Amino acid sequence: MSLHRDDQKTALAKTQALVTNRTVPAIFEAAFVFDDVFIRVDILERQPDDSWHLIECKSTTSAKEAHRWDVALQAYVLQGCGMNVHRHSVMHINREYRHGSVLSPDRFLRVTDVSSDIEGLSKEIPKHVQIMKRVLGAPHPPSVEPGAHCWQPYPCEFWAHCTKNKPAQWVGYLPDGERQIPKLVARGVRTFDQIPPGFSLSSMQQHAVQRKEWRSSHLPTVMKRLPYPIHYLHLETAWYGVPLFSGMKPYERVPFQWSLLRESEGGMVNWEDWVDLGRERAPVLAFLESLVGRLGTKGAIVVYSGAVLGTLKSLRQRLPRDSPHKPLVKELISRCVDVREIIRSKYYDPRIHHGVYDAIPRRDTSIRHIVEVLPDRHRYELLSTLDVEWASREYCNMVNQRASESVAHFREQVLARSHQAVRALYAVRQLLTVPAAGTRPSKVRTQGIR
Repeated sequence: MSLHRDDQKTALAKTQALVTNRTVPAIFEAAFVFDDVFIRVDILERQPDDSWHLIECKSTTSAKEAHRWDVALQAYVLQGCGMNVHRHSVMHINREYRHGSVLSPDRFLRVTDVSSDIEGLSKEIPKHVQIMKRVLGAPHPPSVEPGAHCWQPYPCEFWAHCTKNKPAQWVGYLPDGERQIPKLVARGVRTFDQIPPGFSLSSMQQHAVQRKEWRSSHLPTVMKRLPYPIHYLHLETAWYGVPLFSGMKPYERVPFQWSLLRESEGGMVNWEDWVDLGRERAPVLAFLESLVGRLGTKGAIVVYSGAVLGTLKSLRQRLPRDSPHKPLVKELISRCVDVREIIRSKYYDPRIHHGVYDAIPRRDTSIRHIVEVLPDRHRYELLSTLDVEWASREYCNMVNQRASESVAHFREQVLARSHQAVRALYAVRQLLTVPAAGTRPSKVRTQGIR
């Protein structure tokens, strides 16, 4: 029986009634309170000996360390309430599940027993509960400097709040500072101007400290080596825990759109795009055939960040060994040039979001963070107003017939944003190639295909 819609007081009363009713085999969202800690147990399954099996449900493909702490807290409360819980588990998605015509819950989900870990962790829970109570009862938030801990095991939702008043020279914004920042904070350094002389910094970091634009002496050579025709590629994919189409595994990406801007050595620029919003089957093969055909066998493929490369590698891995597309996709991957990596190592501008320079991306590092340094910023409005997961979210809703907007409108929006992303890629390449203020991208001649 599920209690997920009940308020706290009602849920507590109903839970006690269900616990004493031995005809109830399981309780969903059971409510308990002990030591001023209120919990809702995802699944509480009654065992033949009248003990209980606690099951924590997660959308991941494995049981993680953070999940074990979650279970340990619930075990602490249940023990305090006198519940006889003999088994503790995490229910998660089976990464090897391959979707058929209908979802098979028995094969889609796995239950991992974590009972052996819980006893030791539960002993630590009272100490942590007291610490949290002191924090909650304090008149002011604790004074904790934001840092790498804010992203483990999950991104903290208060990062923006805690850093909103940080100055532009806050040491936490040191580019690629994964190694140096903790050392500087330990020395009491809070801003760039407090970094002691002789402290080891890379060339990029030294220019960041000075808040000055910097171009590596190797940047012109790197940009000149890009072979023509230069292709600027942006694509959209969707991913979901429950596979969207038959034959797919959980979280496998569905590529459903690409936009391509092609620049010839003579300066001629045109673009093409492709989109498939069909609900009957995954458009993977059609996507690859269209993309391989349009990219040809010559020229650099300019992308931003590892998302495009990651998608292409994943698609290649999923292809059968004897697929004629496998070597073609491998060749495309070898031609890809990630301009974010070029920016990270060979170009600095204080107007660029500091997250772009992180070696381990913790924040949204999409191309929208480069827009500030491009001419005509208004041309890239959709990159900022639509979040990075918008297209995936709406595509999943559309396939599951829960879309909040029409297919035609979604198609229009996807293409519009993808066009802006491609324009931005083109403008970034020009920025890195020609260091002239106000450089404007050439006029783009469009050619659309389905």
